[in-house]
Amino acid sequence: MKRKSKNNNKLFTFFIYIVPLIGAEISSYYYPIKSYNRKIIKHQIKYYRAYQSISNKKQWEMNLYFFILKEDYREYSSSGIIDRDYSNWGELKGFGIRGTWNKFIYGKFEYAYGDTHYVGATWSGEPLDNDQTGTWIVNMEGGLQLSSSGIIIGLGYRSWNRGNSGQPGDYDEIYYWPYFQVGYKMEFSTTVGEISPEISYQYAFSPKMKAFLGSTPTFDLGTVTGYRVELPWIINLSYNFNLFMLYRYQYWEISGSGPTPAVINKKTYTLYEPPSKTSNHYIGIGIQGRF
Repeated sequence: MKRKSKNNNKLFTFFIYIVPLIGAEISSYYYPIKSYNRKIIKHQIKYYRAYQSISNKKQWEMNLYFFILKEDYREYSSSGIIDRDYSNWGELKGFGIRGTWNKFIYGKFEYAYGDTHYVGATWSGEPLDNDQTGTWIVNMEGGLQLSSSGIIIGLGYRSWNRGNSGQPGDYDEIYYWPYFQVGYKMEFSTTVGEISPEISYQYAFSPKMKAFLGSTPTFDLGTVTGYRVELPWIINLSYNFNLFMLYRYQYWEISGSGPTPAVINKKTYTLYEPPSKTSNHYIGIGIQGRF
């Protein structure tokens, strides 16, 4: 809406047989050749890459990157699109930093800022087409990557300010929610580096929108879900430093709020946040350090 031990040995044995549940394989070797007299002589535990690296020397990967963002946010009613916030390439710019320990634990922070355009109408139906400034998006996320190619799980937080045209009656709206994420990441090595495509599903908890209008009402946004498709590409430059490139598509869908009271100019109104869909595209470039 705008309108915005011995016991220890037993424990160790138990642990060994539980290991497969957390990303390992147990292989057995037998002798002699006669099948009716086979005996197990050895167990070998083979850890997947992410877990094996934990026992080795610590290794960090840090990505520092800059990106441009193309935003497209649309609100809907039964009759179609009510209003739209969007940006062209280059109008929203940002930076990100992502750290990964042993390709197992990761965390990241991103911030974008710039201008957008609003196309819609006033509450009375008068058409609006405004340029907006002060738009920003903050995204934080952390979690586990269970193997270099495999499942990822994480928690994140997103906040978005739609910006303000400065026109009389216009106001800021901030959308915000924590979210749970589960996805799958693959890793492919090439002659010049690595390509790591990733797809994730996201589910928001207690999503809200605060409108800086009158009594500053806060809207409960109902069900908010999303997904992300990401294609990072690492180009090898040296042992410690690499070139980092990124394309990402991020989608969010809001089911809409229930009726929410707001006091504006000493009068009480009943407002609501309509259903909406957001489709954002990112292109980024930066450096990766390994140490």
